[in-house]
Amino acid sequence: MNNYTNFYIVYHELILTSKEYMSTVTAVDPHWLAELGGVFYSVKEKGYSAKEKRITEHEFNRKMEIEAGMAEDKARVEDAAKMKAEEMAIHGSRPQSVVVKRMATQGVVKRPQTPMMRRRGI
Repeated sequence: MNNYTNFYIVYHELILTSKEYMSTVTAVDPHWLAELGGVFYSVKEKGYSAKEKRITEHEFNRKMEIEAGMAEDKARVEDAAKMKAEEMAIHGSRPQSVVVKRMATQGVVKRPQTPMMRRRGI
């Protein structure tokens, strides 16, 4: 054990007899509790105002949102690559669809003339 006067402990069982006993006990750093069990524990720092705490939490939440978005994008790209590889394995190297490019021109749209229409002069 460290020579801390105010250390934190985590225990599994509390036995109450004429005295109190704890079983399965371990000492932990309070920052570990805040890091791993942030929903239940927090560490108060001296000289740390509420405004600074809100700013820090906002920045932390923003970073977490960005990281979560990046992870989703990475997973989406990996899934797309996986599906493409499976499709290539199933269908071989031939393309699935043919892309036809058409060039747009300005002007009036002309209907195609049939041979009968040309003879009549229509």
